[in-house]
Amino acid sequence: MDRKGFTLIEMLIVVAIVTALAAIAMPYYEDYMARAKTAATVATAQTVAQAIALHDQEAPYPFNYASPCVELIGTYLQEYRKNASNPYETPRDGWGAQMLWVGSNGFVLSAGPNRIFDTKYNGPVTNRTEAASFTAPLGDDIGASWKPMFFISSIANVSGASATFQLKFTRPIKGTPGISSFTFSCSNATYNPGAVRNVTQISQNVWEFTCNNSPTTVSGVNYYGAVTGQTGPYSLGVAVNNNVRSMDGQLGIGYRPDLTAGWIATYSM
Repeated sequence: MDRKGFTLIEMLIVVAIVTALAAIAMPYYEDYMARAKTAATVATAQTVAQAIALHDQEAPYPFNYASPCVELIGTYLQEYRKNASNPYETPRDGWGAQMLWVGSNGFVLSAGPNRIFDTKYNGPVTNRTEAASFTAPLGDDIGASWKPMFFISSIANVSGASATFQLKFTRPIKGTPGISSFTFSCSNATYNPGAVRNVTQISQNVWEFTCNNSPTTVSGVNYYGAVTGQTGPYSLGVAVNNNVRSMDGQLGIGYRPDLTAGWIATYSM
C-alpha cells in the first residue's frame, strides 16, 4: 500500500534538524548584522564630518550646534531626512537613531548599539579622560571629527628685545581676547615677566602680545627670567584664561590630543 505525506516522527525529525541549524546560524547572522550596522554608522559619521569640514572651508562662518542641518543638504550632503520639513533632523546611525553633531567640539557621534552616550561630546574638554575620548570614542560609541580640539598649537618669540610673542590656536578666535585673558609665569622665580602690554590680531587664529618686562641679556642672548651671570635655560609660560571663545562657539580651551593642557604654552630660552 502506497503511503502519501510524512509521518509525525518524520516531521518532528525535520523540525529538530531545522531548529538545530537555525540555532547554529543565528549567532553568525546576528554578528553579521551588528558588524553591518557598525560599518554603516562609521561611514555615515565620516561622510557627515567630511561634508561639514568642506562647508567650513567654503562658508563665511563655521557650522555649529545652532546651524540647521538643511544648510548641508544639496551642496555637501544628499537628502537623508525622513521628515523633510524638519531642518534640524540629523542623519541616522545603523540602529535607526539620530546622530549628534556638536559644532563647538567638531564631533559627529552615535551612541552605538546600547543607545547610551559614553563620550564627552559637549562643552570644553576639561580632563584627560574627555580628551582621550576625542581621539577614540568611549564605550561602544562611534564617531568622527571634522576639526581638531580647541587648544594652543604653538608659541613663538617674534621680537626678543621687546618680549613680543605670537600664539597660534587650532581654531579661529571669536572677538578680541582682552589683556586679562593672558597670564605669564617663568621658571626662574626671581623674574616677573609682567602683565601683557598689548594684544594684536595677526590672523583669525594667530594673536600677538607683548610682555611689560624685557628679558635679561646674558652674553648677548635674551633670557626671559635669567639672572645676570647665569646662562639658563629658562622657560616662559603663557596661560590663556577660560573666557576665550572660538568662532564656532567653544568657550574655554581644553586638552590636546596628547593629553597635555592645551591652554598653556611654554617658550624655552
